[in-house]
Amino acid sequence: MRRPRRRTVVLVLLGLAVVWAGTVAWLLLDARAALTDGRAALERARADATPAVLTDPATRRRLAAAEADFARAERRLANPLLAPARVLPVVGRQVRAAHRLADRAAGTARVAEAAVADLRALTERSTAAGPGRLALLDDLDALETGTADRLAALDPGEGDGLIGPLGDAVDAFAGEQRDAVRGLRRASAVTRALRSMLAGPRPYLLLGANNAEMRAGSGMFLSAATLSFADGRLDLGEVRPTAELVLPEGSVPATGDLAANWAWIDGGRDLRNLGLTADFPQSAALAAANWAQVPGGAEVAGVLVVDVDALRGLLEVVGPVEVDGIRYTADTV
Repeated sequence: MRRPRRRTVVLVLLGLAVVWAGTVAWLLLDARAALTDGRAALERARADATPAVLTDPATRRRLAAAEADFARAERRLANPLLAPARVLPVVGRQVRAAHRLADRAAGTARVAEAAVADLRALTERSTAAGPGRLALLDDLDALETGTADRLAALDPGEGDGLIGPLGDAVDAFAGEQRDAVRGLRRASAVTRALRSMLAGPRPYLLLGANNAEMRAGSGMFLSAATLSFADGRLDLGEVRPTAELVLPEGSVPATGDLAANWAWIDGGRDLRNLGLTADFPQSAALAAANWAQVPGGAEVAGVLVVDVDALRGLLEVVGPVEVDGIRYTADTV
């Protein structure tokens, strides 16, 4: 009697072990499929991540789909049936790392979805000229900084000691997370710099470049004007042809590349020659010194250069403008 009963117990335990192993295998396979689906949805959301694409409702839907897939993977890997596997010396490390990765990936998708929603709200907000622009930039900076902080807090761990594909996935996630945080920090720095510039009251030199002229960078600087800022408002002074603004010889001694490679043209006296070097900070410093000596010029805090591509990008944002009876669009400029 004892032997058949013992055999029955063994068979029941064996059956339970087989069912457990099958269930664990299904949980792991489904978690892997969910992670793959989530990454694919995330890649679709990241494709061509221009401002217009980021604020498109379809992007938010893709991020929501990615978050749902990652959350499904997290639930599978958090299932109590995997508890015995988590305590095993080698297998347990893989299971715990996979669960952590799924949880952080879901958190990343949630953060991105919220940021995209907030960014869309900013673009739809009616903003009055002047101080309203500064307030908008303050809110944009807060969004960039807050999103970077939330992403930085989602530590996926390290891929050391993990099996190949899982370790690679953890390292890839960590690398992409660092890139995203750095990108947001840089965007925040640019936003703050733009806000400071718009707040004024420091004027800037605005140069218009003609791409048809052979120069390094954006072409030859053929027009110039003082651009003033105050409390978010812009005031453009008289736009003047640089051919009429050439200073006397030796007025602004050339430095850097201009002095080393083109000393014979006395480049500092003529704004048209400052685009010869591809190092714009060198050109900008000389342009600022030049503009301070031009009759009707001014001491400036910095230099801006725009070309036809810049004007095209600007018109894509603000829409067509009419100047002297001519209507300019992003397609015709």
